[in-house]
Amino acid sequence: VEQRLADEVQRAKNYCHPSTEEKVLQVCEHQLLQVHQQELIFKENSGVDALLRDHKADELSRMYRLFSRVNQGLNPIADRVKHHITEAGMALYMQ
Repeated sequence: VEQRLADEVQRAKNYCHPSTEEKVLQVCEHQLLQVHQQELIFKENSGVDALLRDHKADELSRMYRLFSRVNQGLNPIADRVKHHITEAGMALYMQ
């Protein structure tokens, strides 16, 4: 997704009037991130839960950077992080 956004920005710079660059980027962010937000965040092997479980800080950082670009994009990620911390805390408490 990150590479696709960069590709679209470069294409917009190369082929479009400068005034349309921001609009192209907004449409791309919507189509690549907002439309697929739930799918990307909850994906079994690469969603937020999997990244937290597997301690993949770089990928979590990338997901944060990408979803920070869209309106309310970080709220579902924050909810998953909160859920993960609660689950881990409860597991420790129950031991």
